[in-house]
Parts: sequence; structure tokens; C-alpha cells
Amino acid sequence: MSSAAFAAPRELRFTFVGNMAFHVTDGERVLLSDFPYESGYSRYMAWDWSGVPPATEPVIVVTHRHRDHLAVEHLDRFPGATLIAPDDALALAVGKPVKPLPATPKAAAGGIEAECVTTPHASVGHCSWLVTWHGLRMWFTGDTEGPAALLAARDLDVAFVSPWVLARVARLGARIDARKVVVYHQQPDEVAPPVQDSVQFKQGESFTLAARER
Repeated sequence: MSSAAFAAPRELRFTFVGNMAFHVTDGERVLLSDFPYESGYSRYMAWDWSGVPPATEPVIVVTHRHRDHLAVEHLDRFPGATLIAPDDALALAVGKPVKPLPATPKAAAGGIEAECVTTPHASVGHCSWLVTWHGLRMWFTGDTEGPAALLAARDLDVAFVSPWVLARVARLGARIDARKVVVYHQQPDEVAPPVQDSVQFKQGESFTLAARER
């Protein structure tokens, strides 16, 4: 039997950078959600580069163009990255050293598949993302105000949910079909209610999930 048969199963490590930004890696490739953003924008979480794990040519998945989710001047730090985002967010990144991929209906890069579920937020292009990688199904709500798309999703391994959407789920008495629910985009000192055993991480904290066979 080859040594490959005894290889440890692949896992993803998720590190919370701030706001809706997670650094996700399988040890080789990196996925960044809603990053790089403007540190401290609109009184949300500040960050500095020393607290961001390394990312060479990452896949960057952005829900929308607001600066607490995307500050395009920082993209110069990620030459060769793939940027998957709504069209109006991609337009801001013209001239940056990234490879743009339109958001709809699906985009794929480096074994990572991202499906845009169009959801409302302000008057900008906005995607809630269903990201699949190593068999794991990850949902990122973004800043949408309502829970309908999230509640329609099935068989999620992890759902990243804003405090306001989580509160609406609780008011409805509904349940998110996810094995793990993670709160993100909280204010720096905000403690979200533990709806559906949701967990909340401090900046720099990590968790892991094992890959799934499907």
C-alpha cells in the first residue's frame, strides 16, 4: 500500500481577520472572504498586515463593493490573485494586479467554486456566496438584510452570518441548515446572542474543519 493511503485527511483552517474577512487555507491555497477592506471603516474592526496570515495568489471572494469589505488599493499586496465579485466591485479593481472573475452564475479557481446568490443590500451589486472547497459547503451572508436565501440553503458545513440576520432567524423561530454557525461583522466589542449554538471569534483566532467526501 502506498504512503498516500496513510496521508492525513485534508482540512481547512479558518482564521478571523476582522469584519467579514476570513483567511481560509488547506495548507497550499488560500481563500480570502471580503478582504482586503479599509481598516476601521465605519467604526468596524481595525487590522494591520502583521495579523494577516500569508496569502500568495489567493482566491478573493467579495460580497460587495463597500469599503468595509473591499479597499482596492490593498490589492497591490496580492499580485496574481483571483478576484470574484459583483460587476460593480470588479470595476473598482481595474488596473490592479488581479484576475477578475464575474460573480454570476458560478465562478471557479484553484479548486474553489463560488456560487453567487443575489441578495439585496443598499443599492449595490451584492452576493451571498455558497463556496465549495474540498467537499465543504460554506455560506457567507454578506451584508444582506434578510435571511430568506440563507434559510433556503441546504446541507451547509458552515454558515458565516451577520448579527442582524442571525437575530431575524431567531425572531422567525427558524433554523439554519448548517453544522456550524459563525458570527461575523460584529462591532469590535459586540457580543452576538448565541442563536443555534453560534460561535464568535476574536481577531486572529482560528478553527478547522475536515474535508468531506461527497
